[in-house]
Amino acid sequence: MSLFIPKMVPLHSPEVPYEVDPLTISSPPGNRWTTANTGEQMPGVLTPFTITMLAQSVEMGFLGAFAYLGIIPKKAVKMPQRREDYHLGYFYGYCAANVRVVRHYLDIFPGTSGAAYEAQMFGGDGVGEADKLPWIRKPIVAVKMRRGLRRIPTEMRELRAELLPWWRSEVRRLETATLAETKQACIDAQVQYYRAVPYVWASAVIAQLSYMRLCELAAESGNPGTENVVCGGYGTEEIDMATDLWRVSRGRMTKEEFLDHHGWTVPLGMEIAEPSWRENPDALDGLIATYAGMSDDEEPGSVLGRRADERIAGEQAILSGLPKNKRKGALRAMHQASEYMQVRTIQKVASAMAWDVFRAAARRMGDLYVEAGMLDDASDVFQLTAAELLGPELPADAKAIVADRRRRHDEYLDYRLPVFWEGDPEVERISQDTSEAPLTVEGMGVSPGVVEGVVRVITSPTGAAVEQGEILVCVTTDPSWVSLMVPASGLVIDIGGPVSHGAIVARELGVPCVINTRTGTSTLKTGQRVRVDGSTGVVEILS
Repeated sequence: MSLFIPKMVPLHSPEVPYEVDPLTISSPPGNRWTTANTGEQMPGVLTPFTITMLAQSVEMGFLGAFAYLGIIPKKAVKMPQRREDYHLGYFYGYCAANVRVVRHYLDIFPGTSGAAYEAQMFGGDGVGEADKLPWIRKPIVAVKMRRGLRRIPTEMRELRAELLPWWRSEVRRLETATLAETKQACIDAQVQYYRAVPYVWASAVIAQLSYMRLCELAAESGNPGTENVVCGGYGTEEIDMATDLWRVSRGRMTKEEFLDHHGWTVPLGMEIAEPSWRENPDALDGLIATYAGMSDDEEPGSVLGRRADERIAGEQAILSGLPKNKRKGALRAMHQASEYMQVRTIQKVASAMAWDVFRAAARRMGDLYVEAGMLDDASDVFQLTAAELLGPELPADAKAIVADRRRRHDEYLDYRLPVFWEGDPEVERISQDTSEAPLTVEGMGVSPGVVEGVVRVITSPTGAAVEQGEILVCVTTDPSWVSLMVPASGLVIDIGGPVSHGAIVARELGVPCVINTRTGTSTLKTGQRVRVDGSTGVVEILS
């Protein structure tokens, strides 16, 4: 792997961010923030353990992506001195993106701008002055960007293959680990997670650029909207997972074999406190039963084959509508888009394996602290920070700290933050919202088709089930949701965009999808009948 690993601040050091208040920060008045799309990876109110354990790798990995592509020098990959310079912040436990910081780095990214990225990914106004890439970096970027575009898919697949046996070994070893061994496991997992994070950002930006280029080609060829047809039907990690679960439902694979390949999967994105399938295998039973009741022609592999045929037809439609001198470039653009849509799903798997090692270490740590009488419940560790857990000993008042943070965590669950704000956010209480529900919900159409069906609103995939033909409505998706997406006839998702997980998988399955509704789960109710238009992005409530 050519990705370099910078010097990391020790996790038990007071220099680790968010140690003053791990659940919320105070922002300078002029700093602009948004919750748009951050909830895809970090939904809901996160625990102090998750925020502080991942913060350093997330921040340095963000910078590492730009260093990898030559946009900034390697020496610039270090923790910012001021919190307002982090690209992510946490307010009442909710994750938000620092628009100013993200826009700066996207401004100096060749082929796009911070304004365009803000408009596409965050739904912002995309106005304001742009920063420029320093001229001295341009020849470096010319070399490293070309090399990176070629290498990233291969390197990401190699990393994913390398992390699978490491994950299997670590989670088993940690079942009987000593306290010192659990702490070291967290440090080791931090490095492994950092190795994946730069690819998260690099693949996100490149996938977005590739998608935008496909939009241009589809429109130029006289086939607007075809970009959502050609961005699917090539296979992803999630389709492989769904296929394996299908095998379990048909008796061709045991549940234990399935968990050995996919047990790292967790319902709530990056929240380490949430049990993974490895810890809660019973969560699969409802999904297996649903698959067992489906007809053989709904098998994910068969669906993928049909989608591949549609993709090829869409590609031919675009190519035939373009001048001959543009077809070779269009083929390259299509190949790059398909590669980076797949990389987007591969990096999620690699990251999730590292998170599950954090999870296994924390569970064992919690058991040991309970045995020693220092905590009341093993889950209390998730209310403590990295510095508090990995230091020489727990704070003397650890139990009081846990009780206070758990109380605040539960209180923040009723908070709703604005989509955009400057400085500190003004929150609303969900329980006090008395506004009337609209007759339609609107978002982005990211997987074409029109379907009518009965709504099934699901807030967590754990133990949930979707009947064949229902419309799945959820806040966001990650790999744990794909098994619920297979029987659904349509998807309505609050958070995301054209290159988000839910959109990618929807196109793979050929399921109409409306994403970035922001209010779908609060407006739509289970049992309602709706019409989902995956091209226009409109969801109409019929009854």
